[in-house]
Amino acid sequence: MALQKTITLPNGAVGNYIQLVTAAADYSAKYVPVEFALFMDAAHAVSNPTNPLCPLIAKMRLDGAKFDQYISTVALAAITADDPFRASLYAAAKAEPLLAGGGLTSIDLSDAVSV
Repeated sequence: MALQKTITLPNGAVGNYIQLVTAAADYSAKYVPVEFALFMDAAHAVSNPTNPLCPLIAKMRLDGAKFDQYISTVALAAITADDPFRASLYAAAKAEPLLAGGGLTSIDLSDAVSV
């Protein structure tokens, strides 16, 4: 499970496989910080999971109503994927604002393809 979108970093490196690397939900505080890494492609992510092209390409945080929308027990029960938590976070990354990393000034994954 990941997102595909071609991204060129300021140093000229190009990747097209965005993978969730960190997400720890605090259900009592209704908060989950999420971090995504950029790999050259799916094969790179499989063969070098600890060596992404950019270890932090984007950050997202879901709290309060957004947490409930994507991560509540009810929201996760409605998802038929093998890993509803991850699937919901990828869906949120396509719909919610992200903080760019990797030297980028902005990042938009709304047109990324779910793979």
